[in-house]
Amino acid sequence: MNLILRPLENSTDPVWSVIISLIILLIGVTYYIVYIMRMAFDELKDDRSPKRHATHSDQPEGCGSGPADSTPGASH
Repeated sequence: MNLILRPLENSTDPVWSVIISLIILLIGVTYYIVYIMRMAFDELKDDRSPKRHATHSDQPEGCGSGPADSTPGASH
């Protein structure tokens, strides 16, 4: 009977398919981490620009804190 999964001829030989799969996985994880870090640094760069801080266009008006922000049932 021919086996589909043959036993290793030498048990000390590495299983190359597993090694190649791990290398591909590490390359993918490294790419993903670099992508996330680039996005984070781009956001930091945008936050530091003086043009954005001067306009405050991303904040709606009336978002300041006040008595309307208190929780219901809280006594003053």
